[in-house]
Amino acid sequence: IDTTTSDLAPTIGTPVAALPQICDELQIQDKDEVWEVGCGDARVISYCARKFPRARFVGVENGIIANIKARLKTHRQKNVKIIFADIRNCNPEKATKMYLYLLPKTLNLITDSIPKKCRVISLEFPIARAARPRVVAVKESAKFANKLFIHQF
Repeated sequence: IDTTTSDLAPTIGTPVAALPQICDELQIQDKDEVWEVGCGDARVISYCARKFPRARFVGVENGIIANIKARLKTHRQKNVKIIFADIRNCNPEKATKMYLYLLPKTLNLITDSIPKKCRVISLEFPIARAARPRVVAVKESAKFANKLFIHQF
C-alpha cells in the first residue's frame, strides 16, 4: 500500500464529474503552464491537456503507485510532464495556473512557492494564508468535494 502522501492530501481523488468545471474555472490559454501539485493519477491535468493541447501541464506526485498511474495515463500526451517529487519541495516558478486538492496544512506549506499572478483553484479547502478567495459550488457535487476556492496571487 502506497501511503507516502496520506498526511498531505485527501486519499480520494478529484471527482471525475467535476473535471469540466475545474477546467473551465482554470481559464487555460495556449501560453499557460498549469501545475497540479499532488496530482495522484493526473486526472485533472490529463483532462485539461486534452482540451488545451498547446498549453503545458506539470503534475507533481511523490506516491510511487500514483506517480506510475499518472505516467501511464499521460504517456501519449506530449504537453504533460509528471515529476516524482515531494510536493513540499517542488518549485512551480513557471506556473501560471495551479490546481490543488490538498489538506489545509499542506496548502499552508506550499503557499510561499506559488508564483505571483498565478490563478489557483483549490478543491474543498481554501488557502488560509492567501487573500480571500472566490467560492464556487461544484455543480456535479460529491459529498466530500463540493466547493472550489479560486485564488488570484
